[in-house]
Amino acid sequence: GQVSRTDSAEPAGTVLGQAPDAGQVVPRGTRVDVEVASGANAVPTTAGLSAAAAVAALQSAGFTAASDRAVVDATATVLRSEPAEGTVLRLGVTVTLIVDGGATPTPTPTPTSSAATP
Repeated sequence: GQVSRTDSAEPAGTVLGQAPDAGQVVPRGTRVDVEVASGANAVPTTAGLSAAAAVAALQSAGFTAASDRAVVDATATVLRSEPAEGTVLRLGVTVTLIVDGGATPTPTPTPTSSAATP
């Protein structure tokens, strides 16, 4: 049978499927085609997601996530990724999320003394 490679979050060489299906009784000598993971995957769409959701999507796709900011606010929205969505990369590669600044903090008023100092 034929072996075809498919992009997937599974490690390279992992069997993803076969034809005829597993468990199916076939005559001896029947050709069996196998689909295996290539060890690469496409970067998922992350634009518009929260930073946390984007990190989860990248990890599910087999990548490591990083951010263009040292600290990412929980309300930050992902603007894009580098490399861009749809780019096929080896599993485990780091994809950088470009995020907005998140919520603008409300300034805390500075307390003033109402008592006059002598």
